[in-house]
Amino acid sequence: MFRSSDPAETEAYLSRQYAEVTVHASPDARTEVVRHTADRFSVEDLRIGCEMSFTADPLNAVCVVVLHAGTIAVRESGLPDEVFGPGEVFLHTAGHRSYTGAISGARYTAALLHPDLLADTLQACDKTVRRPVLFTDRRPATAGAGRQLAATVAFLRDSVLAPPPRPRPPIIDTTCGQLLAAAVLAAFPYTTPGARPAAAPGDATLRRAIAFIEANAHLDITLADIAASIPVSPRAVQYAFARHAGTTPLAYLRGVRLARVHEELASAMPGQSTVTETAARWGFAHPGRFAAAYRDVIRGTLRFDTD
Repeated sequence: MFRSSDPAETEAYLSRQYAEVTVHASPDARTEVVRHTADRFSVEDLRIGCEMSFTADPLNAVCVVVLHAGTIAVRESGLPDEVFGPGEVFLHTAGHRSYTGAISGARYTAALLHPDLLADTLQACDKTVRRPVLFTDRRPATAGAGRQLAATVAFLRDSVLAPPPRPRPPIIDTTCGQLLAAAVLAAFPYTTPGARPAAAPGDATLRRAIAFIEANAHLDITLADIAASIPVSPRAVQYAFARHAGTTPLAYLRGVRLARVHEELASAMPGQSTVTETAARWGFAHPGRFAAAYRDVIRGTLRFDTD
């Protein structure tokens, strides 16, 4: 355990254990770190009672964070820049690239895994999988997968890695490492060399999103509304459409609305409604832009299939 209210001492400890950091803190800002270690993985509780920026070389460990309080911002080549808040589960670093960021008054649990543990776990199920595992997003593919991963981390910390009355048999560490690796792989979208992205939200996410869009296309719905109806994160909905439909949720919504305009105009009696009125009713307020998009519908160049 590490505990200190000395900014210089905190800076030296964190730089030695994790990455080069710069601490900006009042003299009484308290930092605590409790480490629970096992073979090829660890679970650590950290309380950073100050403002801290960091610049890190590749950590040679995949680090997943369950954030309980405060904020953490992370920037790493190949992954989206993100700022996370309380209650979020995210990939702090994929382990093989340099990264930077900032921590502000945060309390969080971090799970660190050796990259080979992830690859070994995958290859135990499929010998053809090639190394390394490459994550494509910092956020879990679904909210449920994130919650399951957080529960797995808490279980390992509290029920397995807490100081036992006697040493743990090696098989416990091996089995628990595989459990943690499997939970991480189930939570985050990833790929391997020569493979398509895995761990994506399945067709069920797409089907439910499409059903919600088609039932509510006449309303002023947003991406957040679509995601909440399932429920998954907005990013999971975007990923499902990109992977399984080759489009975006809002582009699909726009296509449905254009199709509804076309249906209404085709069935309307002469003089019943103008094109402008019908288009406006379905959310197309700009006549010029609507006309260009509508011509694509007439020509059959817009697709609404999900194959």
